[in-house]
Amino acid sequence: MAGAALDPSDAHEHTEECRRLYAEWLRYDSAVSGAPGRFTGAQAQEALRERELFERQLHAVGCSSEAIRRDEGDRDVAQVGRPLL
Repeated sequence: MAGAALDPSDAHEHTEECRRLYAEWLRYDSAVSGAPGRFTGAQAQEALRERELFERQLHAVGCSSEAIRRDEGDRDVAQVGRPLL
């Protein structure tokens, strides 16, 4: 595909550090994208800042939350024939 940017994390082998950072990213993501009314606006804003911090840390080690989510989806398809999310 001409002009498509390749995500550097596509060729990345996830490490324990990636998984640890992603687990923290995911914890804050649930507050950002969770059920409305579950968190106050201030809590959601704080969670958004924290989630972005963990995303930057993932990028610093050559990874991303999107790359891990893609790998999880691929693994789900291989195991059960469809994405679970």
